[in-house]
Amino acid sequence: MTKRATATTRRRGNKYGAQAVYACDRCMQTITNPDNHPSSCAGEPVRFHSKTEARYWLVLRVDERAGVISGLKRQAAFPLYGAGPRNGKPVTTYYADFVYFDQYGDYRVIDVKGQDTRVSQLKRGFLQAEYGVTVELVTKGQGK
Repeated sequence: MTKRATATTRRRGNKYGAQAVYACDRCMQTITNPDNHPSSCAGEPVRFHSKTEARYWLVLRVDERAGVISGLKRQAAFPLYGAGPRNGKPVTTYYADFVYFDQYGDYRVIDVKGQDTRVSQLKRGFLQAEYGVTVELVTKGQGK
């Protein structure tokens, strides 16, 4: 039997200490609790894994509205097959935080990280080998 989270028990967060945060691209705010979102805004808050990721999303949304980038997507999935598919299924899947086309038509894959782990490095290597795509790593304090 699993222990259920109650009001008295605190839910365990990310193992690296990142706090989930919500961002509204309509009112351009980041909030930690979606219930605190202003009622005057008609936008729907979107959940992100970290504050850095939420802030980067808002920057990309501004660029998309200005026409600098296009085709912006969150959590784009790239199935990784390694040496080959196993029963038609990928070995693992790499989820890029953001993908888009820049003003020159180049395909950009962005991954926001607080800490770069060995598993992440391996997955990015496999992604580059299979798809020929280089992942740009964004860390805390690093802007666009």
